[in-house]
Amino acid sequence: MSNLSCKLLLVDSDVADAELAGDLLRQSFPHCELVTVTDAVAFAEQLSLGGFAAAVSELALGWASGTDVLTAIADRYPETVTVLFAKSLPPNVKDLQSASVPSAILKKDEAGFLKLADTVGSGLCGAQASECHPETERRPSTPGGK
Repeated sequence: MSNLSCKLLLVDSDVADAELAGDLLRQSFPHCELVTVTDAVAFAEQLSLGGFAAAVSELALGWASGTDVLTAIADRYPETVTVLFAKSLPPNVKDLQSASVPSAILKKDEAGFLKLADTVGSGLCGAQASECHPETERRPSTPGGK
């Protein structure tokens, strides 16, 4: 287990989805603080505080677009890994995939929930090699590299 700490932001107006995604992220990153926000006021407060290693947002929040939320984070904190985690992907998803924000895009379905921690972990490994790693990825090395 790592002694490093990190902070993850989860932005989702759907409480049930936020709870499930939050549980998965907490389980995979037990050494990280997870902050969940469901409304514009809480988001504005967290945006002013910053300090996030990664931010995950739903696209359709009701009070803002998830792409706008992630762009606001990336503009202020460019080192933050951003993941769009959406029930329905936007029609311009190919354009988004070629942009720097978000860092990754996942459809919020069964497969997407299963990939969420690995996607966040991969982004963190690329951005900050010693930062948060999913616990599921911590396997002892074996002789011969297998």
